[in-house]
Amino acid sequence: MDDISKFLSLPWATLLALAAGYSAYFTANAGVRGYQNTTDVIFSTLVFGFFGAFAYQYAYTIWQLGILISSIVGYLAAMIIGAFWATYGRDGYYWILRKTKISLHYDRPSAWLLLFENKKLPFTQLTVRLKDGTWLHCEKLANFKHKRGGACAFGAQGDITMYVTHIKYASSQAYQPRVNVEDTDWGDEITYVPAEQIDRVIVRRKVAS
Repeated sequence: MDDISKFLSLPWATLLALAAGYSAYFTANAGVRGYQNTTDVIFSTLVFGFFGAFAYQYAYTIWQLGILISSIVGYLAAMIIGAFWATYGRDGYYWILRKTKISLHYDRPSAWLLLFENKKLPFTQLTVRLKDGTWLHCEKLANFKHKRGGACAFGAQGDITMYVTHIKYASSQAYQPRVNVEDTDWGDEITYVPAEQIDRVIVRRKVAS
């Protein structure tokens, strides 16, 4: 409790900068936070928090909007910058590094994580081969994109959830369509595939129109 009391006794601008900075960090790194260490979290929070604090001070001293409205302005400014970084900034930053030949590295511990960062190339099909030779296939992911949780989900540890529309067993030569994947009475059937059972993952992607 003493630590919490000390934290809450910090100046309001500092508390706002930390809260806005972490919220912006969370937004900017949604889906890729699993591999980041404590140092990444702290300094990312401080960087985004700086912009939030700057916007707060500007709104409070220059525009004289009052502490409440100025706080909202500062928080939203940090969040907007975080969202911009996630949508455009990260890709643009690595593009500059590659074009200037500073680095060709994407700074990700696994190519698996890179699959999900290019929002301009949505998945259209998904096929998973299990270690026992079984193939699981979703022929058209777009049919399930409005489902809760999306058409599929890729876990940071390599596990997958998907709607299996076709299946091919190791002893079979062709895919067999599955019935009642969508059922009005019982609901939709989604399959969870643990990472340790996966042998190969094949996806198709297409530039969004």
